[in-house]
Amino acid sequence: MAVAIDSEQGGVEPSESGALVTLVRDEVALVSGVGFMAGTRADVWLFSEPALLGTVTIDENGEFSGEVGIDPDLIPTGEHTLQLQGVGTDGYVKAANMGVFVDDAQPDLAVAEQAGLDLSFIWSILAVILLVAIVVAAWLRRSRRA
Repeated sequence: MAVAIDSEQGGVEPSESGALVTLVRDEVALVSGVGFMAGTRADVWLFSEPALLGTVTIDENGEFSGEVGIDPDLIPTGEHTLQLQGVGTDGYVKAANMGVFVDDAQPDLAVAEQAGLDLSFIWSILAVILLVAIVVAAWLRRSRRA
């Protein structure tokens, strides 16, 4: 079984007990495996609270590859166990487990800074428009009195 995380925030890091896999909510992870019975399916589960992340079909070579999503409405942040279940070539159900940490996506600082710049630019334009409106109103008021 293999899990690949195509994310700048998720990934695999070394830890005291081996490796720590970090999955990011609202993103996808690529799962793959070999050594399964052709034509069957493999289920990908996330435990503490059981949640089926996805099901993939085993091809004629006994291999599979597919994407599973980490739904933020179903999966809380924290430590979990990722489990792959499938039928082995011998006909018996096989399961492989790995510890994972599920985290929220961290905001992209460059995007946040750009949004802040865009917002301040909009406020500046609104302030200029308001100032021009006040000057025009004052000029119209004076010209009507004269």
